[in-house]
Amino acid sequence: MNESFKVKFTEWAELDLDNIITYIAENDDRQKAIQIYLTIKEKVFSLSEFPKRGRVVPELNRININDYMEIIYKPYRIIYFIKNKTVYIVGVLDGRRDLEATLYQRYFSI
Repeated sequence: MNESFKVKFTEWAELDLDNIITYIAENDDRQKAIQIYLTIKEKVFSLSEFPKRGRVVPELNRININDYMEIIYKPYRIIYFIKNKTVYIVGVLDGRRDLEATLYQRYFSI
């Protein structure tokens, strides 16, 4: 039987998700925005059962920071770390953008 982990969104991750969904709703289709929101939330909360299934974030791994992991819901990257039986979601980022500066900023401010 697998242990269950808590899953918590950081303020950054909540803001990221809100911005993504707002942009899609305003510039594409409201129903599509709702579906993407629900799917991302489902992916995130599935980490409560299998948190170590993600890969180490390549941009951080290059500088020997390997405690941040990610799962992908194309084109979005869900970035997280695990501490004390809790999965902390630190970002929901568009993988089509350059993410290095954002990731470094978030890593060094936690």
